[in-house]
Amino acid sequence: MLLLLVAAAPSQAQQEGSPIPQGVDQLPGLVAWQGTSGFDPNSPDDCLAGREACVDAVIQKMTQHVRPLARTCNHNVIFALTYLRTTENYKATLFWDPPLFRDRARVNHFDRKFSDRYFAAWNDWRAGGANTPKAWQLAFGAADDHAVSGYTNVVAGTMAHIQNDLPQVLYETGLVDDQGRSRKDDQDAANKFLYEGTPAIFAELSRRFDPTVDDTDQPGELDDALGFESIVAWREQAWRDAERLALAPNEAVRELVRRDIEARAAANVAAAVASGQYPPGSGGAAARDAYCAVHWNDS
Repeated sequence: MLLLLVAAAPSQAQQEGSPIPQGVDQLPGLVAWQGTSGFDPNSPDDCLAGREACVDAVIQKMTQHVRPLARTCNHNVIFALTYLRTTENYKATLFWDPPLFRDRARVNHFDRKFSDRYFAAWNDWRAGGANTPKAWQLAFGAADDHAVSGYTNVVAGTMAHIQNDLPQVLYETGLVDDQGRSRKDDQDAANKFLYEGTPAIFAELSRRFDPTVDDTDQPGELDDALGFESIVAWREQAWRDAERLALAPNEAVRELVRRDIEARAAANVAAAVASGQYPPGSGGAAARDAYCAVHWNDS
């Protein structure tokens, strides 16, 4: 089974000494970038204001997205359901005491913008993929082709969303709040609910779609503590990449940073997909599909 610990090799741009800022480890709040995504706590729009109703709307949209994928045993359901359950788990942190997030309204706003990236990639892929980021092309393509295990579907989708999308959405939604305080504490706080929710998500994926998803016979897989450290590392790198976007001296250099981020994400997803292929003649996809046909609607 594919291990989650995939090294991020330097991109071509990094190796050739481009003018791209290279992940300077900024002190909290030093990059005073409030973003361009329109956050406004006084807006009548629930998502621009970051109200809880915005998260409810995201969950409703994801639920509608997941249902037909589940009924047809589409292999893309593995990541789609993972994302839905993760968002539901985020919603549940509203009731944590003490509160998990310092600035929940901004996190709610971010939640919508982050999901928009996934849906934009999905919709473009279904329309022909002309503008689909390469990392998502690889993840969606592997699922469409029934080429990789359910576990690899989780890894590929997670990599694409964190490594490709997260830096850009962090940049767009801002690295500091209106008082100039770094939002890094809320970025890091999310690791707690992500980690605590993972076992139940894997159990459901295994129960309904692919019984091998939660096989934990090797250390370093996503559903154990060691494997989750890779998620933490990817999220940390995403913040540093968002800083690189904010530090870029002009839009031309910022575009080079974007390309660098996208190239690295695509390379890592490609490696994950290559490592997670069903062995020739194993019948892995057929067995998984037969299981799903019976169990996709299990509670």
